[in-house]
Amino acid sequence: MTAKTPGYFRTIRIIHNSFQVRMLFFEATIFFLVRSGKFRPVDSISFDRILQVVVLLVAGILLMVGFRLFKKELLLFIYPPILLKRN
Repeated sequence: MTAKTPGYFRTIRIIHNSFQVRMLFFEATIFFLVRSGKFRPVDSISFDRILQVVVLLVAGILLMVGFRLFKKELLLFIYPPILLKRN
């Protein structure tokens, strides 16, 4: 894939970040609703609470991994390995 304009990857980064912000906003909203008592989880057994914590941790880890992979791929596109070998 070749970049059509100089701002091509900047646009993709903005779209990517907007999706991430929406995901964080959704997680924060759900967390607030559950903590404030306005929304009760179904069958709030202790095992459900553990699963909620695990899902929250996995979501956070995957968010960090997604940012790192996207940044890595973007840097590889901007600075191809061929250019790096010459220096």
